Amino acid sequence: AGAWWALHGSDPAPVIVVAATGAWYAWVTRHERAAPTPRWRWIPTLPLAVLADLAEIAVLARASVRHRTLVL
Repeated sequence: AGAWWALHGSDPAPVIVVAATGAWYAWVTRHERAAPTPRWRWIPTLPLAVLADLAEIAVLARASVRHRTLVL
């Protein structure tokens, strides 16, 4: 990340926000989901958790539009 900032000279704030959000999501996922064994299986678990959460949000958004109300 530091090399990217040096080459492009842009504001590092968005990168820091994305990194902090990713770290928070990884921490929450690790504490909320059942732990796979062995521990190296966390590597595919985190991206799959992101996909599952995005799919859930898409379904709820579609239902909200379809029924013209906020579906939670």
